[in-house]
Amino acid sequence: MNAIIIDKALHPKGVLFTFDKKGKQVQILFLTHAIDRMAKWKLTHEMLEETYRMGPEEGLIGHHNRFIAHKCYG
Repeated sequence: MNAIIIDKALHPKGVLFTFDKKGKQVQILFLTHAIDRMAKWKLTHEMLEETYRMGPEEGLIGHHNRFIAHKCYG
């Protein structure tokens, strides 16, 4: 099951990614805070795509019912 990034657009709160997964388009908003953390932890968009495609190791509900996906690398 492959998911690919087909579009990336700036959003007032971060970056909006559009993924194609099995012929369906899914949009995920990466907030500026998340993008800053990605840089801090040296995570790539490909790693995020893999987590989305393969599924997180753990899923949590955060503030304002936001979904948080966790996956360990190293």
